[in-house]
Amino acid sequence: MDAGEANKIVLDPVYGMIHLEPLAVKIIDTHYFQRLRYIKQLSFADFVYPGATHTRFAHSIGVYHLASQMIKEIKAHKLPEGAAEMSPQDEMCIRVAALCHDMGHGPFSHAYEEIGKETIGEKMGSKLKHENISLFLVEKMFKDTNYDLKLKEYFGDKVEENIKLIQDLIQGKREQAMTADEKKKKYMFQIVSNADTGVDVDKWDYFHRDAKACGVPERFQYERALSVARVVKLKDKEEEVFELGYRDYDGFNFYNMFNTRFTMYRKVYKHKVVIAVHLMIKDVFKLVHKANATQEIDERSKIDLFPVTSLTDDPNSDNYMHLDEDKYLDMEKYLRLRDDVLLKLYDSSAPQYKEARDLIKRLQERKLYKFVDDICVKAAVEDAKPRAEEIEKTIKERLENEDFKDELEVMICVLNYGQKHEDPVQKLNFYSKRKEHEGNTLERDKVSLVLPSVFQEYHVLVYQKFSGKKDYKSDVESNITQLSQILNEIRLQFLPERPSSKRQNAEAMSDSTSH
Repeated sequence: MDAGEANKIVLDPVYGMIHLEPLAVKIIDTHYFQRLRYIKQLSFADFVYPGATHTRFAHSIGVYHLASQMIKEIKAHKLPEGAAEMSPQDEMCIRVAALCHDMGHGPFSHAYEEIGKETIGEKMGSKLKHENISLFLVEKMFKDTNYDLKLKEYFGDKVEENIKLIQDLIQGKREQAMTADEKKKKYMFQIVSNADTGVDVDKWDYFHRDAKACGVPERFQYERALSVARVVKLKDKEEEVFELGYRDYDGFNFYNMFNTRFTMYRKVYKHKVVIAVHLMIKDVFKLVHKANATQEIDERSKIDLFPVTSLTDDPNSDNYMHLDEDKYLDMEKYLRLRDDVLLKLYDSSAPQYKEARDLIKRLQERKLYKFVDDICVKAAVEDAKPRAEEIEKTIKERLENEDFKDELEVMICVLNYGQKHEDPVQKLNFYSKRKEHEGNTLERDKVSLVLPSVFQEYHVLVYQKFSGKKDYKSDVESNITQLSQILNEIRLQFLPERPSSKRQNAEAMSDSTSH
């Protein structure tokens, strides 16, 4: 490392001073990372919460900071017998993985992945996960000769090995099964992205940062969780496995963490207005994709939202990421996609994009798709998903003969604590004061007798688009009442009747005796 290289400090609104090591600074100064300045963390949430305009850029630096703090906490305490220590190179790889974990996000973050499945097909669209693209871009960035990242000075003769380690740390697991030696420091793979429990510094940052930006109260204390993080040996494993664990008295704090997750999904990420905007952006993307596929558009005016190509040149080039069969993602074009693509579309003069521009104008004038109803599915755990699918199917069939059937969007929304219908805290490792190096599950009644017993719910949501064929306001007034009546009939068909109240029962008994 050059003697002139030094750490830099940035001031973050969430954590205050964050210290960046020289390699982190070099990565941040690449165009791969700078692109994250123009991708909002919460996609369309600022339609509801005006302060929700923070970016993937800020979030990634925040995760880097928390990963650095976690490493310090682990090193400050004695490891269990048999556990392997992190090398300085391991520590650097963890911090770099934290910094680069979201590098592959497309415009509008997670919404791009969901829209991709419906626009270019489930099979190819599922390959557009930001994790997959992040892994590709990490390798592409480190091999880019336009940037002198001086990897040999940091990693010596193990550059390739450490690039692979960074990719695996982003995934939270080794691509191949872990060896016995790797299991001695499995805890390393649970810091940035914990594939086993869902508790990691990535989530700690976005729960806290998102809640702060939206003004949503947060009960989870990430500082407390960080201060009690230790490496523990799993008691019930035949072979030696060492993972992250937390103090047993902090169990309630983790219930608060998963409750925060549920709250953020319910109040922010899946807010009814946020979903309405998401559906409108999805239709914009579909209209643009259809225009590109069916009409001739001048290349200078063409806006390719899903730059998929059948290769004619070298398929091994790092400019292309394989999606399916002979289909590849043109990475140079992908890296030019940011949230400002909507403004580019709106400012475009290409006549082929007129329908898309009209829909964007509706967004700007806040003539949004109208939320009509939310049917919360009441059923046993194993019946909830099929019941939701049955309700969705019945709604579509019931409305098949209505004039406004093409104006409807019916969808299933799932809200949970992060581990589907299971109690997520039961997947964590906890240690006691007497057995600090031994990880065990935590009995619920040792935390509290007042804990949630249901951890997942299904909702069937209905929206009406109002395409603008008539006056927007008259559409709303004429159709919503009729549609609501139909949905109420379906709700009564599927949802169990509420039991009568004590007062109603008493009144019924009084009436019977009076006769």
